[in-house]
Amino acid sequence: MKVVFFGTSSAIPAAGNGYTSFLLDIEGYRILIDTGDNPVKALLECGEDPKTLDAVVLTHTHIDHLGAFPS
Repeated sequence: MKVVFFGTSSAIPAAGNGYTSFLLDIEGYRILIDTGDNPVKALLECGEDPKTLDAVVLTHTHIDHLGAFPS
């Protein structure tokens, strides 16, 4: 299992630490947990391909967890 954290901040992110979002890779099955503010940028900056996601899970409806999710 691989876990990549993109942000672990509060509703008001600090410099260099975005909204809550992380990637789980479990034997090649890739799950984005929450979207944060810019998941595509976060994935690309970590060398991850956003087109290879298998699922997106939104934990709850706070802006810091799903800010980039389309309404």
